[in-house]
Amino acid sequence: MAKQKKISIEYPGGTDNAAYVTFIGKNEARLETDPMSCLFTEDEDELKSLPNLRDLVELEEIGSGKYRFLRVSRRTQLQRFEFLLSDPEVQAKALEPVLVRVVELGGDWERVFGGVLTIFLPHDCQYDPSDDFRKALATSSQE
Repeated sequence: MAKQKKISIEYPGGTDNAAYVTFIGKNEARLETDPMSCLFTEDEDELKSLPNLRDLVELEEIGSGKYRFLRVSRRTQLQRFEFLLSDPEVQAKALEPVLVRVVELGGDWERVFGGVLTIFLPHDCQYDPSDDFRKALATSSQE
C-alpha cells in the first residue's frame, strides 16, 4: 500500500500549499488533504481547473519535497459542504454524531483555520448534513 507523503505544491500565481498526497506514479498523486483551492483565485473558470480532496493530480518536481501543480488528471466528484463555526461551536460535542455519520457513509471531513469545517461525501450519497448540523448546534447552545 502506498504511503502518504507531506509535500509543498505550487499553484498558478505562485501560491504554495502544504499537502498530504499519495503518489500513484512518478508525477501523479492523489490529494489526501483539501487544498482549499478557493483561496488561490476568485476567478470561477480558474477555480474549476484547480484540484479538490482526493483528486488525482499531475505534478512536476521542482525541488526537494516541492512540486508544481500541472493539472487535474481525474476528479473524484465528491460532494462538498462547508460550515463556518465559532469557537464554542467547534468545541460542541453535539457535532460528533454528525461527523461519525459522514465517515460511516464513506465520506470525510476536515477542519482548518480553527473554524472552517468542510465535509466531503460520495457523489451518489443522498445525505445532506446541513440540517443535522443546525440541529446539533441549536442543541449545544441550549446546554
